[in-house]
Amino acid sequence: MPDAPPPAGAGHWRADVALAVAAFFFGTTFVIVQDAVETADPVDFLAIRFLIAALVLGVATRGRPGTPRELRHGIVAGLALLTAYVLQT
Repeated sequence: MPDAPPPAGAGHWRADVALAVAAFFFGTTFVIVQDAVETADPVDFLAIRFLIAALVLGVATRGRPGTPRELRHGIVAGLALLTAYVLQT
């Protein structure tokens, strides 16, 4: 007989904490970005920010080649995100 599913709400606290932490860091970056773009060109700042993110993701996913579909979707999502960041910053 298969195991019964966990009761509703079990383990959701981790997801709630992760969401709160992500929201905190997302919110604090607005202050950092505002200060940074006062001294640097916004597009240059974003280019460095995206480059750092790409390097971190490259290291984290090293050894796992993406499928053509994943790469295509990643490029589309990255371009949409880049457009949104450029317009917002």
